[in-house]
This record gives sequence, C-alpha cells and structure tokens, in this order.
Amino acid sequence: MPKLIKIEKITDDFIESFNLEQDDEMYSYDLNNTIVGYAIIRKRQIDKLFITILEDFQNNGYGKSLFKGIIDKIEDSVIFNVELENFKMQRIATENMAKEVGRNGKFIFYKIEK
Repeated sequence: MPKLIKIEKITDDFIESFNLEQDDEMYSYDLNNTIVGYAIIRKRQIDKLFITILEDFQNNGYGKSLFKGIIDKIEDSVIFNVELENFKMQRIATENMAKEVGRNGKFIFYKIEK
C-alpha cells in the first residue's frame, strides 16, 4: 500500500505546477519509491483540498486510499471541488462523509465537517 509522505521543502517547480503558496502542505503518495500521486492542503484558499493520481496508476484504488489518508491530516472542516465528469471521485467523496454544498459550471463543491 502506498505511503503518504509530507514534502518538507516545496520547490519553485511545485509552486508553479500546482499554484502553491509557501504555507500550503504537499504530500507525495509513494509506492515502493515510486510516486503514484500527490495531495495538497491549501491554507489560504476556500477550496482547500487537491488530490491527483498520476495517469499510469489510476483505476487501482489509490485515489480512494489517498483521499482517506489526506482527510486524516486535516484538522478543520474542508471544502473541495470535483469535476462533474469525475464520477469515481464523487463516489469516493460521498462515501467518506462529504456533503455536496453547491455547483459552479463544471464542478461540484463538497464539504467535510471535522
């Protein structure tokens, strides 16, 4: 099973690629020294949670386990969005106590109370 590892030094490449701020928390999701995905907890944005599984590793259950792992790291309630066509992530969110709180264009917004 992959491990969630906090990235202690967020490089300029990560800041640019993921539109990060210095106080955001970023985690890699590693399986036997291979990164299969990333998770970000944003400190200053309303949409606080971002996860992604790299394309070569999708459809293996990693998204579900990464979501559960990052939710455990969050101390407060969190709002995040899921694209309307991402049915798998919508299911993962609702199975993990996320409540739909709105829609905007091509996104559904969810909230998890802590």
